[in-house]
Amino acid sequence: MDRADVTYVGLVVLLALAGCKKPDPPKPTPPATVTGKKPEAEIARVTLTPEAETRLGLTLGTATLRTSSHSRALGGDVLPSSGRSLVLVAPVAGRLSLAGKTGPTVGQTVKRGDALLNLTPVAGVDRDLKATAGRTVAIAESRLGAMEARLARADKLLKEGAGSARAAEEARADRDTAKAEVDAAKSRVGMLASSPLDSDVAVTLRAPEDGVVRALSAPPSSMVPAGAPLLEIVGTGALWVRVNVFVGDLRSIRLGSGVTVRGLTERPSGSDAEALPVSGPPTADPSTSSFDLYYALPKEASFRPGERVSVTVPYGASTPALHIPESAIVRDVAGTAWVYVPVGTHAFERVRVEVERVGPEGARLSRGLSAGAQVVTTGASELFGAEFGTGK
Repeated sequence: MDRADVTYVGLVVLLALAGCKKPDPPKPTPPATVTGKKPEAEIARVTLTPEAETRLGLTLGTATLRTSSHSRALGGDVLPSSGRSLVLVAPVAGRLSLAGKTGPTVGQTVKRGDALLNLTPVAGVDRDLKATAGRTVAIAESRLGAMEARLARADKLLKEGAGSARAAEEARADRDTAKAEVDAAKSRVGMLASSPLDSDVAVTLRAPEDGVVRALSAPPSSMVPAGAPLLEIVGTGALWVRVNVFVGDLRSIRLGSGVTVRGLTERPSGSDAEALPVSGPPTADPSTSSFDLYYALPKEASFRPGERVSVTVPYGASTPALHIPESAIVRDVAGTAWVYVPVGTHAFERVRVEVERVGPEGARLSRGLSAGAQVVTTGASELFGAEFGTGK
């Protein structure tokens, strides 16, 4: 077989093998196509003109390494300290009346020493009360007449030189005493016409300490027996905060450390109240596997009993961590935290960070930056707006 025949046979074999090979299946069409894809660093870099940077007034801060404790913000309830609920009772039987223009109402805030109610004691009732009062008036008037006649004789004798000045003075004193007895007897008769059972004195009941009126048991103008409860005051001079904690976290909480308390919707600040741990009643909820911790608020704290607050509780030991000013943090629509760091002349790059918590000392970071890194503290929001086209 010559060379031409061999070549011909080889071509036939190759064609046969090619005919036996199966064709490749077509590639599926992707559901989405991304064009112009760039690295994140290129997208998150903003370059300003010198005039724009001056106009924005950008300032830089440094990520510093500080030692602070881990903490969590938990919900708490403000309540009076144990035993601070006081009940005001009537010392004697009597009739209640208002101590001012308006009486105490439920929810009213009172201060120590504020007049709340007047209590007029009930006088003893005799069988012949009116007759006795009339007899007393008649006797007093008769005695007054006798004393006036005696005084007149003493004055006459003194003028004639037959009497002494001392006798005249004694007669005048007896006359004045008799006149006072007549006035008191007539006043008592007048009281019998309007309020025969009331005495002529009243006891002013005052708030024993600062607090809030929780309940009223006897309205004004009512008769109450001795020892009857009149109203209940919840003392606000010493308030506690009750924090409900999951039992699995009790071992990691620093039980001997204080906590910071602020309003439920307020941001952390240096004016947050510092509360110290106290030994409260051992309350828990087995259905939710939670335990209650109690902390005492300072007297100057502006909270009310029953108010819901935010309590920052320290966890674990203090460890060093990076802190930056809170103003350096911007967040996107997904809630991701970012900061801008300088990367060149008038150029800034957006860097993702993870914020562990925000406190008066700034934002504590768990990752994203290194110690000594420079961040934009004033003007970060403007850079964020310029990057995404929301700035002016």
